[in-house]
Amino acid sequence: MLFVFLSCQTKTEQINHQNEWDVHAIDSAISPTTDFYHFVNGKWISKMNVLSSQVATDRFLELQANTDSVLLNVISQAGGSGQSPAGSDAQKVFQFFQSGIQAGNASIVAPAYLTEVKNRIFGLTSKNNIQRIVVDDVITGGNLFFELSVLPDIAQPTKAALYLKSAPLGLPDYYLLTQDAPAKNIRSAYFAYLVNLLMADGVEKAKAENFAAVALKIEVELAKGKISKSKSVNTSAEYKRIHKNELTSFLQFIDGTTFFEQAGIKSDTLLCSEWAYLTFCSVYFSKVSLDECKAYFYTAWLRKAAPYLPQKYATLHEQFYTQTLTGKSKVRTRSQLVLAHANAFLGDAIAQLYVKNQINPADKAYLSEMAENIRFTLAEKIKLVTWLSDSSKLHALHKLKNIKLKLAYPETYQDYVGLAFKTDSSASYLENVMLVKSYLIKKKWATVNQPINPETWTVTPQTINAFYDRQRNEIVIPAALLQEPFYYKRGNNAWNYGAIGTCIAHEFCHAFDFVGFQYSANGAQQTWLNSAEQNYLTNLAKAVDIEFTQATKGNESNKTLSKTLQENMADLAGLDLAYNAMQRYYRDYPERKDGDTGRIKPEQYFFIAYASAWRSYSPKTGAQYTMVTDMHSSPFMRVNKSLQNCDGYHQAFATQPGQAMFKAPEARIRIW
Repeated sequence: MLFVFLSCQTKTEQINHQNEWDVHAIDSAISPTTDFYHFVNGKWISKMNVLSSQVATDRFLELQANTDSVLLNVISQAGGSGQSPAGSDAQKVFQFFQSGIQAGNASIVAPAYLTEVKNRIFGLTSKNNIQRIVVDDVITGGNLFFELSVLPDIAQPTKAALYLKSAPLGLPDYYLLTQDAPAKNIRSAYFAYLVNLLMADGVEKAKAENFAAVALKIEVELAKGKISKSKSVNTSAEYKRIHKNELTSFLQFIDGTTFFEQAGIKSDTLLCSEWAYLTFCSVYFSKVSLDECKAYFYTAWLRKAAPYLPQKYATLHEQFYTQTLTGKSKVRTRSQLVLAHANAFLGDAIAQLYVKNQINPADKAYLSEMAENIRFTLAEKIKLVTWLSDSSKLHALHKLKNIKLKLAYPETYQDYVGLAFKTDSSASYLENVMLVKSYLIKKKWATVNQPINPETWTVTPQTINAFYDRQRNEIVIPAALLQEPFYYKRGNNAWNYGAIGTCIAHEFCHAFDFVGFQYSANGAQQTWLNSAEQNYLTNLAKAVDIEFTQATKGNESNKTLSKTLQENMADLAGLDLAYNAMQRYYRDYPERKDGDTGRIKPEQYFFIAYASAWRSYSPKTGAQYTMVTDMHSSPFMRVNKSLQNCDGYHQAFATQPGQAMFKAPEARIRIW
């Protein structure tokens, strides 16, 4: 068996393989047919108790650290003498970054902009004047009271529409509403954070405690009124198309007509799925005193602005959100914090520097070939399934054919023409942040009711993520994933298919999960399964739910069906799809089939890559936060439960009845 001969590998063999697979992470005392996740990652995990400094020291955080290092270098080079022409987007990136770094100077005082905001809030004489506060907030990209965004129209996805949604609160709903000890502790720490933040801004302690208490009380009530995200699948039936004149019925302090005019929004309608919540807000705030409204607005605005304020504010923000809430032992450095802001606001300008310096077009071509092979393999699976009618198969194949692949990097980028930062000594970082946010908001609102450019990317190439967008019917795999351990330029195909290949296959499968089946090839909401097929899919979903909830580890049982089901189904289907695509690739190109790596066959290497890609360590506090916020099951479950239902794994490792990882063929869940 594999676990026997691994321990017998020579030093030379280990050196040859450690670039693609950290053999020192292997726990050879564990059989790959007993617990595959800990077999591959066991020794690494045991070493992380002391070394971990992150909420989840995992592969994605490793990629983020590597990418950040590269980005800091390219930004520094962009600011070098003669490197970037005056007025160029590259120069704007450097100017913005320098503005943020300078704000970290301990001698920097609160900017005048903050004082202006404070004066506007505390200058309110009536709730009828709240609209002006809200307008000033939204035109700088804020979400103090509610959030406006521009997305594909739910009914006409080729056109952009304005969406109204609830504002994110200072804590996830779980921590605001749950009465268990961990949630209570976080609420207490949050209250202390708000008090310290207010005191840093010059508010005396008693008043700061009063303001923080008011803010926390209001956020708890707002959380009670929100529509649960777990109930929303973003279908057209959940949205109301609201005329601007109707806004007052939801938000009695907002006059829709004048609000749109003051905000510069050229649209008569918007879409909203949280109308019940907004109605609740309207009623609730009518009962809140004007003084409490002021306290809440000021405290919430200060909390949201803290990362862009001088270091004493930013440090308090990082200490609570990075350490206390998510369990990290270290806060981000000033450079890391400002880089995150630069990526958020000037991402396309940074992307051009990143791609030019880091990405080889040959890697994009390899990724494209792999993705098309996975698409073809899924098409063959769809043709063979017995639970879909011929009509539904045609729908599915048409949708699959039309999935747009956005791989590595776009061909064109957004420019920042007309954007100019303040660089004089009196300018503050907060002012520059508000300036660029206002610039971006105006550009975004100008696209409302206009055709969507299908070539536009919604994330940058340096983003550490991969996703399927059902309204755009597209898969996005940014270039930042084209690095170890997800992708090896000189690695074997089995590893690449097992790592980044399973990511691609996972996203393809989201197009045909129980939500994806409700959307057509052009992204419109359309249910095209018949009742028998819908029942089959429902039963399949129930089987997956049972699979993941009956076999739990740690706090995994606290995750509900509605929270992780989509991702669980995509994990099961995606692993099998990627493995089948690799086998097809070897059949079509036998000369490209990888030889055994040491004594490891390519088929085994595929699954080792998958398990290694998902290795993770979380300290207790971080695990709690991840459980509350993450829509995926734990890495342990994602690996072992997916493998147990994959025929390829059982063949590659010759599992036998009685072994913990064995599952009888007739009991395995096969989605495709």
